[in-house]
Amino acid sequence: MGQARVTGTVLVQPDAGTGAVLGDAVEGAEVALVPIDAAGRDGAPVAHTTTDAQGRFNLGARARAGRWVIVVDDARSVDWMWQGKGPWTHHDVRVQVAHASPSP
Repeated sequence: MGQARVTGTVLVQPDAGTGAVLGDAVEGAEVALVPIDAAGRDGAPVAHTTTDAQGRFNLGARARAGRWVIVVDDARSVDWMWQGKGPWTHHDVRVQVAHASPSP
């Protein structure tokens, strides 16, 4: 286990029906740091936060080596691997969601 910090932004996917433009920030979205097991399934979130007015998030947790992903509702970031050496930081993670409303 080591100390993990992940920062990033939640943005709206472009959608002609709503007029949303890619890059519109999502304020108030619930963001979770989630481990991925050897079978590729999501584990239990180890940290939660909500996005600020610019759609940014910054969260930290104690985490084990392995694959990780940021989850916002049914949207996911690209996953990444941490080898378990020392504290780690993963910057500028982007998650695109289909809507601009905050998570329930």
